[in-house]
Amino acid sequence: MRLYRDGLIYRGDYIINWCPRCQTALSDLEVEHAQEQGHWYYIKYPVEAGTEHLVVATTRPETMLETRRWPFTRKTAGI
Repeated sequence: MRLYRDGLIYRGDYIINWCPRCQTALSDLEVEHAQEQGHWYYIKYPVEAGTEHLVVATTRPETMLETRRWPFTRKTAGI
């Protein structure tokens, strides 16, 4: 949070290119882009103990496997 408050980092509306080997961001000029056909996966998460649920869409379902216990309530889910 300190870096954000000091103006050293910011939150933007785009995805950055990240090099896992160098542990740094890459310029768009350093990246070879390729289009791939993807699929949408929809996962239902229960809200509290009721019958309501929150649907989350993702193209990477493997990242959602450990989020089974998100603490959704009617208030945080906007219901």
